[in-house]
This record gives sequence, structure tokens and C-alpha cells, in this order.
Amino acid sequence: MALKFLSINTRYWALNPEIRHTDTVSARQALRDLVLSSVKAHMISDVPVGFFLSGGIDSSTIVGCAAAVSDHINTYTIGFEEVDYDESPYAKQVARLHSTRHHSRILDQSLSLDLYPRLKEWFDEPYADTSALPTFLVSQFARQGVSVVLTGDGGDEIFGGYSHYFKFKAISASARPMPVFLKHMNVRAKHWLKGKRPARAFANIERRFFLQGVELHTRLLGGMLKNEKQEYRARFDIPDDYDDYWFFRQYYRDELPVITRLQYLDFHTYLPEDILTKVDRTSMAVSLEARVPFITRNIIEFAFSLPESVRLPGNEPKGLLKLAFNDLLPPEITARKKKGFTVRMKVWREAFYGDYSYPQERLLNALFLSS
Repeated sequence: MALKFLSINTRYWALNPEIRHTDTVSARQALRDLVLSSVKAHMISDVPVGFFLSGGIDSSTIVGCAAAVSDHINTYTIGFEEVDYDESPYAKQVARLHSTRHHSRILDQSLSLDLYPRLKEWFDEPYADTSALPTFLVSQFARQGVSVVLTGDGGDEIFGGYSHYFKFKAISASARPMPVFLKHMNVRAKHWLKGKRPARAFANIERRFFLQGVELHTRLLGGMLKNEKQEYRARFDIPDDYDDYWFFRQYYRDELPVITRLQYLDFHTYLPEDILTKVDRTSMAVSLEARVPFITRNIIEFAFSLPESVRLPGNEPKGLLKLAFNDLLPPEITARKKKGFTVRMKVWREAFYGDYSYPQERLLNALFLSS
């Protein structure tokens, strides 16, 4: 019998959101069953398995599901001495609720400075997400006890957890077309006032009146707009007609509801190109396998098939996920705002000198400028 092989250019699956009508009660139970099943399957291993536990909704849900099927759960958390960046107390609450064997280590963020040169080694390409550094530290810590970890990655993109989704929706709903010359005037004002407090007002005006679609999405994610890259265009000989947003544009589907549209976009761009790349490279740097139970075809297709009113009841970020697992999550976890897992900017200001607008530029120049 002849064997058939897929071409390396063959796509075996593509996400095609088809909204189906359902109610919140039915969706809540269906989601709970899907996630519990996925976590149970991802826990199958011939080597010790543990869990990253940040104290956020996603990792806490994964740990709660695991504790429902096993009495031997090892959870790993790193916290920081700087209170504003330390989530370890929340992780401890979740660990106590589910009686896990909790392992926690408190670090000084200055440790990250010793690690940043290794970004070149881990990623083998320019990469400037500073959260890679604490992700490496928690991976290194977990590897002392286990060979596999389950993480909560993907929850924000699949269940609608990012605040910029809701900002985008609010701005888009009230946006009104404005003359192009006013946009140019606003850009010049921002440039003249760069680094000064009034510049914030012009930045807010820009978001409110002059940006839409992929441009607005780029800005809300903290990215640079085309008109802000003139220095780079000259330095690297980038043609003026180059489409700065081509990567986003191919996944931006106007026909989808607003928040679903942004989730679909992030699912194809930010999630694989940043989040999953970060976790994969930093965990494998210490020979730790990271598994992502939320990112299974059944869960993805189910979540994207739900009307936004069901996936996000009450316009609440991750509303359905919280409803489905409210018995596994302490109230303090579901009520608090999302907090990023990253390095405070003061660390970079003290480490790198130069007139850079973005911390990522500081980092990339330190790594690659002399290469």
C-alpha cells in the first residue's frame, strides 16, 4: 500500500468561526466538560508533571481542574520583592484552596539583567518581550522537580481576556471620520511634545479620533504606527509604500463581531508569534516540556462559535470561563484585574543608556547593535 505524505505547504486545519445560537447555561457546562477533559488528557505522562501557577484566571483554572482528578498536584510560582509586580500571594490562595504541593520562590528582578544576553541564545532571532526572562526563571525552578508543566496560555485569546479588546470596541463605537490634515497636525504636536506630559493628551486624541482597524489595534498593543517610523525607514531603506500592517491585515476580518475579530487576529499573530514562542523557547532551554490545555481544537472551535453575549456575559472579560469554574476560583482571583508577568521598566532604564522611545529598542540594541 502506497503511503501518502502531506506537502509541507498543506494546512491541516484552519479556524473558521461559525456563530451558533446557544444559551449561557448550556455553554457553561459544555465549556467545563471540554476543559476538564483536556486537562486530564494533558496530564498523561511517563515523567513527573507540574503546573505553572501565576494566580491569574487561566493558570488557576487549569490547576483547579487538575486537582479535581488528582490528589498529587505540584504547582510552581515565582514572585518578586517589588510588591507591584508580585502575584505570588494570589497563587498561594489557589494552591491552598486545592491543597497542592506548592513551590514558591521570591526573587529580585535585577536577576533578569544577568539573563538578558541569553535571549539571543534562546530565540536565535530578535525578540524583545521582557516577560521571557521571568518565564525562564519559573521554568528553571519547576525543572528541579518535574519534567512537564501545564500552563494557562491561550486563555486570553480564546475567551476574551485582554483589556484592549474592550477599549477597541468602545473607541470604534463612537469614532467619527476626521479630516486627514488634523491627523497630521496631531502627529506633529505629539512629536514636538515628546516626553512631556501634554503629549499624552494628543496620544489620546489620536486613539479616539484618527485610528481604526489594524492601526488602532497596533496602537492599543503598544506598537509603533507607520508615521512614527520615519527614522527607521531612512536607516534601513524601507520603501514608503511598504505596508507596515500586512501581517495583521491578513487576519483582520471585518465581518466578525468586534471582540471576536480581535480574538481571531491575536489567535493567529500574537499568540503563536509571541506568547507560545516565548514559553516554548524558555522552557526547552532547561529541558522542560510545556503543555497548553486551552489550545485544543475542540475548545478553540467551541469558544469561537459562541455569540459574544454568551462568551462574554455582561461584557465581562473571560466572563464564561469565570462562570464555568467559579467554584474552583477564589473570589479574589475572579475580581482582580489582569496583571502582566514581566520585568519592571526601571530595571531596563538602569541597565541600558541611550535615547530610546521603547524599552524593546533598548533591549534589541544592547543585544544586536554590536553584532
